[in-house]
Amino acid sequence: VISDLLCNRIDLSQLVITKELTKTDYAAKQAHVELAVKMKKRDAGNAPKLGDRVAYVFISAAKGAPAYQKAEDPVYALQNSIPIDTNYYLENQLAKPLVRIFEPILGEKAESLLLKGDHTRTRCIATSQVGALAAFTCKKETCLG
Repeated sequence: VISDLLCNRIDLSQLVITKELTKTDYAAKQAHVELAVKMKKRDAGNAPKLGDRVAYVFISAAKGAPAYQKAEDPVYALQNSIPIDTNYYLENQLAKPLVRIFEPILGEKAESLLLKGDHTRTRCIATSQVGALAAFTCKKETCLG
């Protein structure tokens, strides 16, 4: 699964996260709320309203960008060929739960056994097909090992 994730072989539908929009103002910025605002600016008629579930994926963004800035509508991401942030999914959606489950069995080496090795050495960097320079870029697989 980790290798498939890092090489973008997992269907986008498997990476979708949904949260209910319960209020318009939260104490801290939330990914689903910020995305709802972004969607309202794009198309107010189809934007999520209070009580709706907001579906989103995490897209690649500038290094160190907070999660709420990386949230994007899955349909919009597909239509515009926006690359998915596979590292976010690996570190937050897979690594933490896997280590929590296997640490009692494998001990302190659980993280290195599960998240390091041959299955994490090849990464495919997806690039956006939209934009001024997209026509001049090409994909290349490299080994990180």
